Amino acid sequence: MSTLTRSLLAILCLLPAACGAGAADPGATTERAAAGGCVNPTAGMVITTTTTLCAGNFAMSTPAGAAAVTIAANNVQVTCNGTRLVGPGPSGPGTSPNVGFKIVGQSGVTLLGCAANAFQYGALVQQSSSITFQSTHFDDNYTDASQDWVQDSIQGGGIRFDNVTGSSVKDSSAERNWNGIELRGGSGNLVNNMTADHCTNWGALVAGSNNNTISNSNFSWGIRGGAVTLNYPNLWYGQDTKDSAGMVIDAAATGNIIQNNNVTYGGDGIFIRSVIGACATGTQVIGNSVSFSPHNGIESWCDGGTFKNNTASSCDYGIWLGGSDSSTVVGNTANSNHTDGISVQVAEDRHSVYQDNTLSGNARAGLFLGGANYQNGVPPTAQDSRIWNSSHLLAQRNTFSSNGSYDIWMGTTHGVVMASNSLTASKVVTESGTTADIVTLGNFSGAAGRTPPTAALANPGTPHTGTPVTLDASGSRLSSSGGTLAFNWLVQTAGSTFAALPTPVFAGAGPSKKTITFTSAGYFDIDVTATDGFLGALASVPSVLVMPGGVRVGQTASTWTWQCQPGDDCSATAFSDDPAGIEGSAVHATTNAAFNIAFITPAAKNLNLNASGYSKFGFFVKGNDPNGWQGGGGLPQLPQVVLGSPGGTITYEPASTILPNTADGWTFIEVPLAAPAGSGWTRTNAGGSLSQVNWIEIHADVWDAGFDIWFDAVSFY
Repeated sequence: MSTLTRSLLAILCLLPAACGAGAADPGATTERAAAGGCVNPTAGMVITTTTTLCAGNFAMSTPAGAAAVTIAANNVQVTCNGTRLVGPGPSGPGTSPNVGFKIVGQSGVTLLGCAANAFQYGALVQQSSSITFQSTHFDDNYTDASQDWVQDSIQGGGIRFDNVTGSSVKDSSAERNWNGIELRGGSGNLVNNMTADHCTNWGALVAGSNNNTISNSNFSWGIRGGAVTLNYPNLWYGQDTKDSAGMVIDAAATGNIIQNNNVTYGGDGIFIRSVIGACATGTQVIGNSVSFSPHNGIESWCDGGTFKNNTASSCDYGIWLGGSDSSTVVGNTANSNHTDGISVQVAEDRHSVYQDNTLSGNARAGLFLGGANYQNGVPPTAQDSRIWNSSHLLAQRNTFSSNGSYDIWMGTTHGVVMASNSLTASKVVTESGTTADIVTLGNFSGAAGRTPPTAALANPGTPHTGTPVTLDASGSRLSSSGGTLAFNWLVQTAGSTFAALPTPVFAGAGPSKKTITFTSAGYFDIDVTATDGFLGALASVPSVLVMPGGVRVGQTASTWTWQCQPGDDCSATAFSDDPAGIEGSAVHATTNAAFNIAFITPAAKNLNLNASGYSKFGFFVKGNDPNGWQGGGGLPQLPQVVLGSPGGTITYEPASTILPNTADGWTFIEVPLAAPAGSGWTRTNAGGSLSQVNWIEIHADVWDAGFDIWFDAVSFY
């Protein structure tokens, strides 16, 4: 082949698949002369000044951990006039990939028109800011359609940003990769008009990266079927797609805007979750097309999301919001889905608004509101014993039509207001015995064009049991649409999961100022829905701390001692006052006990308290037990509580171990002193008397040796 012929082919062959770019002829690099002020890229090149790279496919023998071209200076523009770097094949996933273009620790770098394929990553940017990728092409790097459920343990693809801020990727592509683009850490980046379709893991990943905007881009066909060759529509719905998705937002990413993207035909469309880190909160998902997913067009497990004007049709579930507290779901279209249009089940869901959505032709339900796992069946039946807190929800001015069994279905949930929906009344169904405080008001035509009222709820401070407290929603206001303000209250035990939905302290209609008296201590949620006759609004004060009244015992570390089983060396057990308590200092116990140990107060066993006039004993507790509490299986359930008297003891044991561990934070444990049937406690009297309680024992036990435990507000009330 002549030098002229080879040069002409190098200019024409800009698509590597057309010219065998994965095994490009090294002669195209070595024989080509620089012309017109451009520079031929060479393997390992380091660029420190504004540079134009010449046109052509340039083979790069780049090993794992290395880059073909590195930009190593600030405020540099690299312009590629048809330049494509062709790697030797992907190598070194994770922390040591081979990459086409690499930028580390720089600012103000622009990459214009550049392309790279056959690397682990086409481009890698780390610890940098104000980086611009314009008209770049990082297609056909690492991908593997045969992988199984690997999540983030396999890494590679088009573009990777690590701890990058204030940067942009515009008018670019990263097609047919494992991941199209990854934003890991950093914040304030813009991805616009990007094509990253047909990726086998995720078209876009946002992990621990905040306040980014991804818009007007194509992340379609982000899907992987493993051993199954997927085929739409014949081998599609319900197939195992290994958590592949068009877009994934994870690892405590917050405040991201996902707008006007094509995310169709993904394993999931847009998946907001907590698999590789904490939940990604406050995501705005606006105006996206997420249809034709074998599973969920939009799936969110995380709180504070806005889902507005999206189209989620012809999926298994259009929009799945299990675990998405305080979500705003407005103006979406979810039609012709194989199960539900909008489905809210499996994990806690509270304080969410479903408004102005169009839900038509879904096989089971238009809007499904459940506090359990109801993924299959008509009528739905809980598939296991788990129960989540599903409550304080508002469904208003939605349009339902031609849904298979239900327009709205509700189960294991309470505190729902349905306002001015267009629906078939017979298709609004509640599961018998599991729902309470369901309110219907208004009419669809009367609500047209109205603006909802505004709900406001004052913080009630720290109430005490037995003392009336006034809940104040008088700051709520009508909109310019007018109407008459009314209020629906829900006051209930705080928590995300329960053995059974707790009986509310109060639920139902009431005035703007509602006075109640708490009879139990702990954390409580206070919710109100303000309505104007046609529409409503939500307000909540979560996790209000209610302190026990009555009498405190064991308030300082000096009043505690311990007793462990014979043969168990507990000599290192110690008590201290921890200033970070619920009310003032808490008592912190550290022990090396390997078996059941009793924490006892007062140490002198001289309390001499007449507790016969009290109905409850309780305390706040938290634990740090690295090995897990050992309760049940012939051993006491925890915490076992013993009240000691001169003549003997009274022992209380819960039906199951309820001691919290570190992640649970403070928990209030309440023991009914009479322990009636159904209270969840068993009472055994061995000569004890409530009329003279001289000491209290709180028992704990671990699978191995050593743990920490804290007590506060130990009380009879």
